[in-house]
Amino acid sequence: MNTVKNTNSSISLIDEDIFYVVYDKGTIITVADFEETEQVYYKFSRGQKLKFLVEFPKFVTATAEARKWAETNQVDAHLEAIVFSNLAQRLLIRFYLLLRTNKHPIEIFTNKEKALKWLRTEA
Repeated sequence: MNTVKNTNSSISLIDEDIFYVVYDKGTIITVADFEETEQVYYKFSRGQKLKFLVEFPKFVTATAEARKWAETNQVDAHLEAIVFSNLAQRLLIRFYLLLRTNKHPIEIFTNKEKALKWLRTEA
């Protein structure tokens, strides 16, 4: 499995079709972090839609500018699974997803194993 280390995240490809991003614990995500991830996604995807798995460990948050950027910038993914480790993060993302028009199905999970199971069983 090939891994790319960005400024505040590690990215790898699982099962040849699951783009996996895990942010470093305690990171405050900026627009630059999201842009780095987007660039690696398009490099790995080679024009094909991948399944997208992103994991936010404890104490990871995003700046207001990064959240605004994420509202209008979505990668062209097949499905997206988001893993949050605490309740505050999950509540924030649920609210955020209500406000955003999503181009693909998105589910929220409490652990990586459940997220992978969902991604692997969806077409």
